[in-house]
Amino acid sequence: MTIDSVFQADPYKGLLKNDNQLAMLFTLANLFRVDQMIRQWERSQ
Repeated sequence: MTIDSVFQADPYKGLLKNDNQLAMLFTLANLFRVDQMIRQWERSQ
């Protein structure tokens, strides 16, 4: 094992983190939108 292999970054770790953040962003956006739709539906009843 060389010193270079110790500090070599895993290129896929960053992609996985970005994918998880993007999935969470869409999940929160969908929850917010559903909440708005429910509130609008309750007002129209």
